[in-house]
Amino acid sequence: MPNERLAPVDELAATYRGIIKTRAYRSLLGISDVQDDLKLREVLARYLGETRGLNCDPENILITRGGQMSMFLIASMLLNKGDNLIVGKRNFYLANQVFEYNGANLIEVSSDNEGIDLLAVEKICQSMPIKGIFITPHHHHPTTVTLALERRLHLLELSRKYNFAVIEDDYDYDFHYDCGPILPIASSDCLGNVIYFGSFSKILSSLIRIGYLVAPKEIILELKKVKRLFDYPGDSVMERTLAELIRDGIIQRYLKKALKAYKARRDLFCHILETKFEDLFRFQKPSGGMAIWAEVLKPYSLDKIADAALAKKLYIAHGEKYALKNEKPHHIRLGFAGLNEDEIRSALRILRDVSSETISPKNEKGVFSKL
Repeated sequence: MPNERLAPVDELAATYRGIIKTRAYRSLLGISDVQDDLKLREVLARYLGETRGLNCDPENILITRGGQMSMFLIASMLLNKGDNLIVGKRNFYLANQVFEYNGANLIEVSSDNEGIDLLAVEKICQSMPIKGIFITPHHHHPTTVTLALERRLHLLELSRKYNFAVIEDDYDYDFHYDCGPILPIASSDCLGNVIYFGSFSKILSSLIRIGYLVAPKEIILELKKVKRLFDYPGDSVMERTLAELIRDGIIQRYLKKALKAYKARRDLFCHILETKFEDLFRFQKPSGGMAIWAEVLKPYSLDKIADAALAKKLYIAHGEKYALKNEKPHHIRLGFAGLNEDEIRSALRILRDVSSETISPKNEKGVFSKL
């Protein structure tokens, strides 16, 4: 989660108030295009071109209520019952639920430190028809892995060769700490096979439900038909507010401040894990994003750890949402961006304490007891 205390809330509120005091406010209250506020789409087209290398017009953009709605719209338009869709073996569980709800047959493919295994993807394409692949190229949820440039280009070539859609979720593009981001897969797509989406919920606040889809115009027209069924019109005043914040450079300046703060928090968080939790977790320091993906080294129960932490007002995941079938949860995703440095120290102190309290002493065979 982002740290909402860093967000430009005062500027957002002042801009919102300024809009509702103008005569133009009345025009925003009428029934609008289902694509939503044209001004925001115009500003976004320029912004995405400057920051992500996307060559798009306002007609290539559809405004949504965030990433989850974007996934649902795409799945509703793209998938028929029984269609094969490739996802990572450990994938964002809500995305899997959306695709399965819309009839997809999910085919899981393993990943390594450079992202999803595209040789395995090609073997699957050779054996059966594939409707699409869902990919998170930056800081994959939950593993935090970034898809290598060579694999991005290979994926585009496979989509052309086997005629499947690439659903690109780039929710975490803005937060890179060690080097600049690789441009989105969509920025290299010349054939219109990529449907790209992102969100401002991870930038400003999870309560600011504004996201966007970028795709060829004919796909946007089909997505509009689906969106019209349950979200027409959208939040036109907040959309215009966001357009002005981007136009005036407020979002861009805030991102620079947030990037600096999140990098310091990542470094502190990882330093404490490396020095105080080396017997409990194995992890790779992520190059960006808002979370750590850690493997549990001791055979203790994450359920018991999570319950004990919650009793001390610290929430951590139980791990079951990211466990493979017939696998005991032994990975955990730990968020750092939403906490300041004092809160990081306090949270990890609680986690260290409850972990130590929950692990049983060594038994006669010299291994830790399972709880």
